Amino acid sequence: MTMRTEPTGPAPSLRARRAAVRPDREGLETLARWCEDGALRVHVASRFALEDVAEAHRALVRGGIRGKIGITVDAGIP
Repeated sequence: MTMRTEPTGPAPSLRARRAAVRPDREGLETLARWCEDGALRVHVASRFALEDVAEAHRALVRGGIRGKIGITVDAGIP
């Protein structure tokens, strides 16, 4: 796993700018643990329904988005 960090604020905390893991068990388990512990938070800038994926792509191409774009998939689809 690789991570670039930078200190933030007066407290001795770290803010990750980017985290990347290889798709291996150890790296993915670490990310899952960080999510469960609340140590990893992902900023979702926008959410789109699956049928609006073209609009989501246009928003991405326009730029200026700070965070991730989420696509909501109906779990009831067979």
